[in-house]
Amino acid sequence: MKKIYLIITVFLFVAVSCSDDILDVKPTTFVSDATIWETQGLIEQNLANIYGTLVCAFNSKGDLYGIPAFSHIDLATDDGNGKIDAAIQLYNSGGITASFTPYADETWSVNYQLIRKANSFMEGITNVGTDVIDANLKTTYAAEARFLRAFAYFQLVKTFGDVPLIKEAQSVNAEDILMPRTSKDDVYQFIFDECDLAAADLERDPVSGHASKGAAMALKAKAMLYYASPLNNSGNDASRWSNAAATAKAVMDMGKYSLYPDYRNLFLAAHENNSEVIFDRQFKFPEAVHTIQATWGMWFTFDAGTWGGFSPTQDIVDAYEMTNGLPITDPASSYDPNDPYTNRDSRLAASIVYNGSSWRGNVVGYYQGGNADVNKEVNCGYGLKKFDEEIAIGTNFYDGSYGQHNNWIYFRYAGVLLNYAEAQNEAAGPDASVYTAMNEVRARAGQPALPAGLSKDEMRTRIWNERRVELLYETHRFFDVRRWKKGMEIFNQPIHEAVITDNGDGTYTYSYPVKETRTYKTHFDFLPIPIGEIERNPQLVQNTGYN
Repeated sequence: MKKIYLIITVFLFVAVSCSDDILDVKPTTFVSDATIWETQGLIEQNLANIYGTLVCAFNSKGDLYGIPAFSHIDLATDDGNGKIDAAIQLYNSGGITASFTPYADETWSVNYQLIRKANSFMEGITNVGTDVIDANLKTTYAAEARFLRAFAYFQLVKTFGDVPLIKEAQSVNAEDILMPRTSKDDVYQFIFDECDLAAADLERDPVSGHASKGAAMALKAKAMLYYASPLNNSGNDASRWSNAAATAKAVMDMGKYSLYPDYRNLFLAAHENNSEVIFDRQFKFPEAVHTIQATWGMWFTFDAGTWGGFSPTQDIVDAYEMTNGLPITDPASSYDPNDPYTNRDSRLAASIVYNGSSWRGNVVGYYQGGNADVNKEVNCGYGLKKFDEEIAIGTNFYDGSYGQHNNWIYFRYAGVLLNYAEAQNEAAGPDASVYTAMNEVRARAGQPALPAGLSKDEMRTRIWNERRVELLYETHRFFDVRRWKKGMEIFNQPIHEAVITDNGDGTYTYSYPVKETRTYKTHFDFLPIPIGEIERNPQLVQNTGYN
């Protein structure tokens, strides 16, 4: 199959061929609908435009200040603190409303844009002859659009619950555009069915930047996991858990994916398109870079070239086990409060910069008066290392001369293993297959196998924590806690910081006071439909709690 590399620019998404030559065609926004279907190049560009609508947590070069809301929803969890966009604090203070909810506005508008494009593409390509595009390629491209539409609906249903289900290209008639919400049960079933249809026509082997059969199956497995979770399964229907487990197992049984051996490098550009990646958003140097390091990156006295707008909390640091597999709260763990980062799960050092870490050739000092003791409104005593490449000190992110080009991963094999472990544990308890899936993820990090004889509840606790540390800052926890219906228990708590004092003799004293009190409300499990959408469409009914 011909590969299309999806290149991100500020105003336009274009397609690039295998030889990296930009297609010599007009942007799809400048040609008529009829012309779009006259050449294979324009059809491919049209498809690339749909891919380009996908929201991810990385921004694009030249759009430094246009930070996507998706990039900071982890700051509305107990894992992060920051002021990349001060509006995110509305989540943490309990102040989100239908009038303004960061992430909700963008999620609604962008995903319905994608759905509109996908519907039009699927309708338009139907009548294209084989003199324009090969029949097999035509089938594959239609399946990719079908997958992308299902992906968009999953983003919507997990965020809002019931949403309008638009399956065909719409006319300009009011009755065609102003549609009521469809029950989330029906939306989830639509996603499942669409994933099956897409999987049947997609490439079996992974294709960089494209949806493959594995991507469609991984999307279905994840959507089924959400559908089985307490937020959507108040009756605890066990068959939902069984179906989710079986679908995740089908991805595992494909034999197409495996854990990449190095957790740290998994997310970096030099190791992109590796064996673990199932579906991602592609970036490329120099045409399509992002500058997320400028906003997420750490702020030091020796290099103030970033905003330092993202800081891990003490709460997430405490979630990492010791190398013996015990939590730091276990008296037998050998945890030393005066040397808190030694003998910890290797994913801690791979993901988070802490006091004494080496970064860009400097030893980082988060102690009071140290070189990282800046930006105190945000700083919790830690910096973000995951996704962030060690770029030379003094790099100017603001003149457009530099940008990272590592990809944003939506689905990866470790996530599938954890989805399977959770669903199978809920369906059948902690059987051998649950242990196998969990221990495979843990072994990559160097963590010991889980102890035998765990109860279902004990295994659930271990799975939830494993998801937290393995999938850190990949925008999972925001939704995981909601689908578990644990927001009032987990997010309605203060977050903590590390306050570190240099004792002057090579040792430090650590304390962990409250950094910020936070408020969560039960109705936050689903976000409000943006008020502008309610005003434009009188058939929409607002989610409970936001009127």
